[in-house]
Order: sequence, then structure tokens, then C-alpha cells
Amino acid sequence: MGEIYYKYKSLNNFKHIVDILLYKRLYASKYRDLNDPMEGIYVHDFNLDFNFVNNIHNGKDKLRICSLSKDKNNILMWSHYANGHRGIILGVEIDQQKYEIEEITYSGIEVVKDININLNTPKQILSSKINSWSYEDETVL
Repeated sequence: MGEIYYKYKSLNNFKHIVDILLYKRLYASKYRDLNDPMEGIYVHDFNLDFNFVNNIHNGKDKLRICSLSKDKNNILMWSHYANGHRGIILGVEIDQQKYEIEEITYSGIEVVKDININLNTPKQILSSKINSWSYEDETVL
């Protein structure tokens, strides 16, 4: 049994809710389609060459993100994601042996250092958010 995570949803697009309930599927977005304009932003402490920047960009574009909350009763989440408290919340159990779950760190914009560059750098960047979003208590698939 996996841990239960929560998806706050508006009823405006009922097809998405039916898809989750009947087919047990969650939609995963490209990072650019998420509501945080700072999603995927990073700074670095050294000169990046074009190939490295391009590899990070392509790596982020290949990833898809499904944001879930660990908090089942968050008034701000109800306001922002469940149509001003008129939507629903779905509890979903995630098989952690089948899906990789990343905890979001709310420490600010990710700083990429030349000593920690690897294939996980795009995922590392997308798993870090500014402190203002910490109320979401988010985890991502």
C-alpha cells in the first residue's frame, strides 16, 4: 500500500475527474503549463556553455509533472485549485515502486553548482520552488 496524496479539482472539466475515477489516471503537464511562472527557473554559480543550457532545457521539456498535495484540508488549496471551494478533492494512492515521487523543497530558486551537474539536474530544478508556494505541501510524480 502506498501513501495517500490529494488532488484538488474544479468541477469545470468533469472529464478529467471521470478519467481519474474510472481509469485511475492522472494528467501530467509540461512544466511550462503549470501555474507557477517561476517553475523550472534556476541560477548558476559558474559560466554555463550553450550545450549544458540546452541539455537542461531539453531535460526539463521531457519531464511531465503531476502535482499532488499531502494536505487533505488546506483552505488555500481549496481556493486556488478547487474553484473557490466549489470543487472536490480526490485521495489517490500511488504505487511508489511503479512511480517515482519527488518531494518539493521550498527553499527558493534552485542554484546549480558545477560540482552537482548530472542527469538528474532537470528533475532537481523542477523539484525546488520558492517559499511562497510552501502552503501546497506538494509532491510530484
